[in-house]
Amino acid sequence: TQSTWGELNRPVKRKMSRSRSRSRGRERDRSRRHGDSRDVDRRRSRRDDSRERDRHHRSRDRRRRDSSSRSRSRSPQRRRSNKSRRSRSTSRDRRRSSSRDRRHARDRDRDTRAERESSKSKQQSPSKADDTPTDMFKFTAAQIAEHQVDVLNTRYKEGKIDRKVEQYFECFDEENVCVSDLFTGQHIHSPAEFKARYTTISRESKHLKVTVAKRVYLELSKPEEPSFCIDCQQTEGLIDSVESDPKTVTSNVLYRASSNKINKIYIGTDHEGLFENTSLTQGEFEQTNLYKRVVELIRQDGCTGDIKIHFHNYHTIETIG
Repeated sequence: TQSTWGELNRPVKRKMSRSRSRSRGRERDRSRRHGDSRDVDRRRSRRDDSRERDRHHRSRDRRRRDSSSRSRSRSPQRRRSNKSRRSRSTSRDRRRSSSRDRRHARDRDRDTRAERESSKSKQQSPSKADDTPTDMFKFTAAQIAEHQVDVLNTRYKEGKIDRKVEQYFECFDEENVCVSDLFTGQHIHSPAEFKARYTTISRESKHLKVTVAKRVYLELSKPEEPSFCIDCQQTEGLIDSVESDPKTVTSNVLYRASSNKINKIYIGTDHEGLFENTSLTQGEFEQTNLYKRVVELIRQDGCTGDIKIHFHNYHTIETIG
């Protein structure tokens, strides 16, 4: 009976196990096809963990950047803290700090003593400090005359004419300069008329050319007295009014200069033909009426120093090369 019962029961057990295995296989296939909820949760948890790690890393980098920027902005505080730290470390050695203090005290005393002496020297001689800029450079009448001729001969563009006028009047004492006739002494132009005339000449004379054939620099023995210069010159392309035509003028000009400015001009016609005389010498020039008139004007100006002549005839200058 037992064997028959066992035999009867055995197939049934086998069938149950097969059905269970089949049901488990079906469930496994279904989970593979449609996805198991536990696997989905597991994948979600992994994804959330990775996101959390990335967020943590980003926040950590942000904190590092903020801390580095704060450390840079607090560099003065760090310097102060380092300074205090150094002071604490140096205060441990009393002998070393006292010697350094003595050295600093000596330096301070030396600096204050030098400042005191310099202030005393300035108070004792204020006139020298005031006169230094004016006495540093002293230009003669010949040098200033040469510069103003160069300015007149320089051709400027249309938009730069004002610069030419400005450079030209830098050579003159605009408030006091006056123009007179060389031989009669008659007044020709006031300072305002002189400025208006030469402004017109600079603007209208597009092809102006000034040629100096002889220049005579008259140096006086007394340095406080003014200097004088004579130019035998010819001006081509001169337009002295808006409606006039260009013309050529040959003249003798006497310049009087003091304080690095020309303040008197004497103009006369070249009646003796000194401009055209290519072989003129200094001895011959001293015998001319022009030179005698110039000496007379210098003495009328109140100058009593001896006159030393520097004669230059540009027709006879040797050309090297």
